[in-house]
Amino acid sequence: MDKKVALERLQERSKSSDKPEDQMAVIEKRLNNFEKNSSVVVKHFESVKKLARIDCNRPMDSVFRQVCLKIDEQLYYKKIELPRVLFICGGPGAGKGT
Repeated sequence: MDKKVALERLQERSKSSDKPEDQMAVIEKRLNNFEKNSSVVVKHFESVKKLARIDCNRPMDSVFRQVCLKIDEQLYYKKIELPRVLFICGGPGAGKGT
């Protein structure tokens, strides 16, 4: 996800929030931490062919629909054994919690 898009979404959310994590200094730190620490997780799931990529630069409702479609594709259409845990990874502002 483009950092500029993430910042815009998080800034918009901060307008209606008093949460400490919605302050700009904290937002920047969260984005930097995600970029720094997520590559190991991404590489692992990519290596075991359990990674689905989604363009999170699109509108959040579109991101949510794509997440749902990917889950359906992987779990239902391929008729694989359902996992005990489903891990959705995305940076702050990516739309995964929509």
